[in-house]
Amino acid sequence: MAGEGRWRNPGEPPAPIGPPAGSDAAATRETRRLLERLGAPPGLCATCRHLRLVSGPRSVFVRCALAAGDRRFPRYPPLPVRHCEGYRPATAVEGRE
Repeated sequence: MAGEGRWRNPGEPPAPIGPPAGSDAAATRETRRLLERLGAPPGLCATCRHLRLVSGPRSVFVRCALAAGDRRFPRYPPLPVRHCEGYRPATAVEGRE
């Protein structure tokens, strides 16, 4: 389990977890596991190629990668996302179907 059991410095943010580099089944399972831990259904974000999951020991947050370069997109959108101009379906190669 990524990140569990590792001590972080108090100011160090949790590492984002995004789409795997290939069709890595373990990374896909980890993404699904983190999505299940969310307090609200993610809506479109669950199948979007711009999804990044930020996890800590007790919480998981949905982060939009588009927010880094486009101010129209919130970094942490309120869930569930029902409509998004930047939505692009993730491909099987990215690890989410």
